[in-house]
Amino acid sequence: MAQQAIVETIFNSVIEALPTELGALLGQELSCNNTNCQLISKDDLFSGDPRPKSSLSHLNVVGDHEGEAFLILPTKTSIIFGGTLIMLPQNQIEENVQNEKLDGEVADAYGEVANILAGVLTQVFLDKHSKSLRFVRTEVEELDSSSVDTTSDAPFPPGIYFSCSSQLAMGEQSLGTIEIIIPAELLDLADAPQTDRTLEESEVPAATSPPEEQKLTKEIPAEKVATPAPPARPPFTDAKKLADVVLKATIEQTSEEVGALLGQTFACSDLKMEMVTKSDFFGTHCLEKSILTTFEVSGDTSGKSFLLQGIKDSILMGGTLIMLPEEEIETSMGKGEFDGEVADAYGEVANIISGGLTQTFTDRFPQQLRFVKTTAETIVPTKLSMDDDAPFPEGQYYLASCAVSLQEKVLEQMHFLFPAEILGLDGQTTETTQVAEQTAEQRVEQTSNQSVGKTESTAANTSPPTQPPKDALPVILVITDAPENAEVISHNFKNDNCDVKIISYKDDVRTVFSSHPVLGVFLMMSEVGEKGFSVAIKLQSSGYKLPPVIATGPEWTRSAVLKAVKYGARDILVTPASADEIRNKVSQHISIPA
Repeated sequence: MAQQAIVETIFNSVIEALPTELGALLGQELSCNNTNCQLISKDDLFSGDPRPKSSLSHLNVVGDHEGEAFLILPTKTSIIFGGTLIMLPQNQIEENVQNEKLDGEVADAYGEVANILAGVLTQVFLDKHSKSLRFVRTEVEELDSSSVDTTSDAPFPPGIYFSCSSQLAMGEQSLGTIEIIIPAELLDLADAPQTDRTLEESEVPAATSPPEEQKLTKEIPAEKVATPAPPARPPFTDAKKLADVVLKATIEQTSEEVGALLGQTFACSDLKMEMVTKSDFFGTHCLEKSILTTFEVSGDTSGKSFLLQGIKDSILMGGTLIMLPEEEIETSMGKGEFDGEVADAYGEVANIISGGLTQTFTDRFPQQLRFVKTTAETIVPTKLSMDDDAPFPEGQYYLASCAVSLQEKVLEQMHFLFPAEILGLDGQTTETTQVAEQTAEQRVEQTSNQSVGKTESTAANTSPPTQPPKDALPVILVITDAPENAEVISHNFKNDNCDVKIISYKDDVRTVFSSHPVLGVFLMMSEVGEKGFSVAIKLQSSGYKLPPVIATGPEWTRSAVLKAVKYGARDILVTPASADEIRNKVSQHISIPA
């Protein structure tokens, strides 16, 4: 996995954890939106528009690497945090904010807030990074960006830094930008370019045998072969078609049998299948802590195949099977506790899945294969080395991924991974390799252009998405479960240079993206919940570069806002909303041709 992808994944988790930890300290609902990660020089960091007056916290980094990291917050935000922590009257906080006075007990209190932020960094890095790094807050100083000399060592020396920034909010109050800055060498990014992620050479699937070998094999006359030739393997394209049919049937059977076992609707949808390498899989598709279940394959072919599910989803399924109270399941999910009877119960779910694999392969696959569940282990992808054989070696694998829901709860993706040779896919042609390379390039482009807080990674399409005609009219896309709610958007933004396209949750969003340039998306929910979030996942998995997405609905909670952002929303609009409020959101995020 490319090191920058590892670091970005870790900071996804940092930004996700910050509102919860800091909100618990302050007794307030916080959120982080519009997160951006980049490699940047000190000169570029302080170029452009001057920052507001800020407080800069120094964080001493100790462990496998040693150095100094930095946390920047607007001074006004630091004052709000410090004043809130010591429960100053609101009018006193507002007066301090107006005067931009961060001193005395307010400054001391903000120091405690910075300690919590350093603790979040430490915990996430210990959980997810292969190197042991701890962050200790030392001093806090005032920062005036307009007076920074980028050639000096103040407030930190010239060099390349990894910057992660996000827009903070307390309830509906915007608090400006929080920014974490770490020297690139502390994150093993010293040699990384200051551009979007580039694909590692090892991530590009390669043909199993060189063209010379293939050509030589073709040139040997059949009549001159003294011994009987082994049975000819089907061409890659035919083998892939067969594998796709079998795996599609497997997913359908899994949906039915797991649902029957759990006593709830278990739905698998949006199935994607493609060739991947180990490094490609852990660099793009599986980034978060997961449960890896190994199936021993026996019969006409032997080996191992794998099932990967997010640890929270595995806990949910195991807890559901043994009928734990919902609050107990949620507690275990929050702590990431996959052990004891919950782990045993998930093992039974995996047994059902292995039985479904065996049944569909027996019914539909020419070779007789049997799948037996052996082990289930917790893995942290960002800690894996692509050079090791654990949890499985580098090589060519066939990946089947699908979106999953349990009784309308949207879960992470479920991944089935098969060594290419088990499915007869180890004889890729040069043409196939070129398609795989093209797919990998598309995936990198998609990944580098999406905001952090995707989460979830989805498999790229194996062919380029269809682009709209050059003369097609741009549209604002409205996806809604109640078309009448879309009228206010349709009335306000239709003109000669822009149209409004309204579709339902069940419609295929790709038909719109393939026929019109889409300037922005309104995801409208009459009730904020899993049905709307499942549409957000469909958008993420469409294969198209997404424009700004604005999620709308009534009665937003902090967890719902975080989930919407995680699934790609750029902003939230509380409904019912006036035309002026909608126009304001559009002016912030969507450029409409005049």
